[in-house]
Amino acid sequence: MITEVRRCHRCESSNIVKNGKNRSGTQTYKCKDCGCCRVLDSKQPSRNMDPELVERAYQERQSLRGTGRLLNVSHRTVLNWLKKKARQLPPFKTTIEEGQADDQLEADEMFTYIAVKINQVRVWIVQCCRTRQILSFFIGDGSMDSCKRLWRKLPYEYQKCLSFSDFWTAYQCLPNETHYMVGKETGLTNHVERLNNTLRQRISRFVRKTLSFSKKEYMLNLHFKLFAYHYNLNVIS
Repeated sequence: MITEVRRCHRCESSNIVKNGKNRSGTQTYKCKDCGCCRVLDSKQPSRNMDPELVERAYQERQSLRGTGRLLNVSHRTVLNWLKKKARQLPPFKTTIEEGQADDQLEADEMFTYIAVKINQVRVWIVQCCRTRQILSFFIGDGSMDSCKRLWRKLPYEYQKCLSFSDFWTAYQCLPNETHYMVGKETGLTNHVERLNNTLRQRISRFVRKTLSFSKKEYMLNLHFKLFAYHYNLNVIS
């Protein structure tokens, strides 16, 4: 006969006893070692939900509330899981392959807004043509300062490579020796333009004329960080 040993969620002790029931009628237990009193067999689906499943669902053009409805959990639970996942991620540079001297980079930016449409921001992106990886990103305004901060986040070996962008005036701050401002007809920014389409398909916050938007810049940054991290790992697999 197999007997299941119940253990405390806090200290993993088996020295627990029954301690009445909560409002929903579920049995609670008390640990005699640490004094913790709680339910051991939760009926809430969030206790047994895989956080990785939540993250994957959220990255398929789902909003926080939409993901919560799909998985039958609170949207605040989804938010807490995403924040925890973002804190546990290793540095973004660990997802980037080592650069080569003949690599070519493409830079572009996307418009979005925070809370209200008058609070416009730009998501700056630099992509490698060879690996298709996102090398750096920055969320800010359309100024040269934002462009400089984007470029400073590039790994050092990529900063000496040839790079191409459109004719936005902020790109004039980049090194004249290696950076060229070109038109779309040249095809030298096709990869990053295609990445923009992928972003609009995968992240509802970037869809044109959408009702999904970020109320805080922190959430926009968090969502893009999660996307970029997994995009870099999957594009080379």
